[in-house]
Amino acid sequence: MSPLLVLLHGLGGNARVWDKCEEAYPGAVLAPDLAGHGQASTLDRYHYEAYAEDLTDRYATTLSDQPFYLIGHSLGGVVGAALLQNVPTLQCLCFVALGVKTQWAPEEIAGAHRVANKGVQHFADGQSARARYLKVSGLEPLVEHDSPVANRGIRAVDSGYRLATDPEAYRLQPSDFGRFVRNLTPPVILARGEHDTMAPSAELARFGLPVVDIPNAGHNAHVERPEAVLALLPNQ
Repeated sequence: MSPLLVLLHGLGGNARVWDKCEEAYPGAVLAPDLAGHGQASTLDRYHYEAYAEDLTDRYATTLSDQPFYLIGHSLGGVVGAALLQNVPTLQCLCFVALGVKTQWAPEEIAGAHRVANKGVQHFADGQSARARYLKVSGLEPLVEHDSPVANRGIRAVDSGYRLATDPEAYRLQPSDFGRFVRNLTPPVILARGEHDTMAPSAELARFGLPVVDIPNAGHNAHVERPEAVLALLPNQ
């Protein structure tokens, strides 16, 4: 019997980005919306430890009662590392950090903060809202505009529609990934799509952990090549 598989999405994503991985995995899957994303509640302030604490609060029993594999994409990779560091008693059998961006230029940080400064954007119809969601989340053109991922990325409001992601989530300050991932007890794999410019192999290699390139994939390798991502786990 396969262990539970826990899947944490990236900034601007939602739980449904993992649908293909969930379909391909032979065991039970827990793929939550991170705080401020999809259908999850918001946080007063978004930082990696706060995301991890929120997950612990929501899924304490599930996470503490059984062994599990953990895959975190981009932001979810850092949150996953923070979770394992903060709760070392968790029975994680293998942790895959996928497409984690570890170096941020000042202009990249400023660009993310501009998204936060714009606040909630409203749209007259769902089609426009879904199109905008897929663009800002980096999922265009990997998923269809009427997909479950796109539908979970928007929310109906009195004025029409808005993106489900709390804009304040984009005010997240980059942190030293190394301080979260070093000295973790579970085996750690740093993975990336071979065409992922956000997570170059040379930057990931700095942490002294195994780095795996997934062929024919970019930043969203879990959407493009779910079977290859799952194959990184033991016995899969």
